[in-house]
Amino acid sequence: MGFSLISCIGGSKRSIPENRTFENLYVEYKGRIFVDGSFFDISRKLYIAEHGNCRAVISQIGQVSEMGSYKLSATRTLYEFRQNDSVFSFDSLDSTLIVLAASDLNSDCNQTSPLSASWLLCDWPEDDFQPKSDGSEPKIILGKPCTTLNKNGRQYLIYEGLPLSVTSPGSGANRFEESVRLVADTVIESANFEMPAGFRRLIPLLSENAGTFDTNSLLNFNNQ
Repeated sequence: MGFSLISCIGGSKRSIPENRTFENLYVEYKGRIFVDGSFFDISRKLYIAEHGNCRAVISQIGQVSEMGSYKLSATRTLYEFRQNDSVFSFDSLDSTLIVLAASDLNSDCNQTSPLSASWLLCDWPEDDFQPKSDGSEPKIILGKPCTTLNKNGRQYLIYEGLPLSVTSPGSGANRFEESVRLVADTVIESANFEMPAGFRRLIPLLSENAGTFDTNSLLNFNNQ
């Protein structure tokens, strides 16, 4: 295993944004994503320490493909880490590592890959969390009243700065993920922030849109 992120050594310390009220947090998510005619079942575990300056998301992603009368199933794991101002993404599919600045996620927290948990790693602008004065009752997830935020074609339900749900609303929806368990101010073991070893680092190819890079291999389970 690699080094531990729990101490967050090696990154610049920043002041804690007002919307990060949890010092330590553990959240589980379940969902399904449709991409290019295929569906992926998602199971994520989010670990937060130091008010969000240290974050780790472990995502189990399953896919079922049909070839004639045969069904092929495969499972992969994404290990994604936020250490202060850097984001690290490890993909078990091809043993690759991508590293980028956290600021590259801020323009669109889903640009890195449709399968990524980057929406749990980026910094949401504080203006996004202003309550909407439409008179509607807040939606509830796990007993928590959430603010509804519509951004970049997706709807997020956010509780005290933390997205608890993301969906693609309307007909033809291609994404649904929602938290199924939340434990606040718990003790997070340092092992949850250790990066895996044996991955080869790739340099992301940034497009004209900040934070966008080529991750086509992230969608193909059978490209090896």
